Amino acid sequence: MASMQETQKPTRRRVVAAGAAWAVPVIAVGAPVPAFAASEPGPCEFSIEPGSFKCCANGPDKTMYLVLTLGTIGSCGGAEEICIADVLLSNGQNITLKTVDGVDLATQPVCVTPGVTFVVLLQGVQSCAADLVFVDVNGNSRIVKSGNIPGGDETECVTRAGG
Repeated sequence: MASMQETQKPTRRRVVAAGAAWAVPVIAVGAPVPAFAASEPGPCEFSIEPGSFKCCANGPDKTMYLVLTLGTIGSCGGAEEICIADVLLSNGQNITLKTVDGVDLATQPVCVTPGVTFVVLLQGVQSCAADLVFVDVNGNSRIVKSGNIPGGDETECVTRAGG
């Protein structure tokens, strides 16, 4: 009878171990669901509007002129506005001048309202291939993919961007 109990113990351990192995992935997969459910109710990202362009043939003095909209009214989790503090290149390279609706971001943040179009002018952009990272006053960031910004000719850049 003792030998029968000894053979049953390893079987039970294997069954328990197998059950535990199946339980771990269920917990890992289930954990992010509540965090996702608590996130913003809809898209609160920048969309590129007609009239936007980038001019990249001018050496290190590239220009981007962006007409953007931040989501739609009600899509930003109830926020009435988002205040942009900075625009960065995802590769860490420099942008000399950054303005939103004509206000230099070096002097103050600029607040934009969801659903309302605004203009961003970036001059002295060192890379047209890097994505743009818009950072708000709370440290949150939103990405504008560089590949989604249409190219413009140099005459258009000088005329429309005021360069």
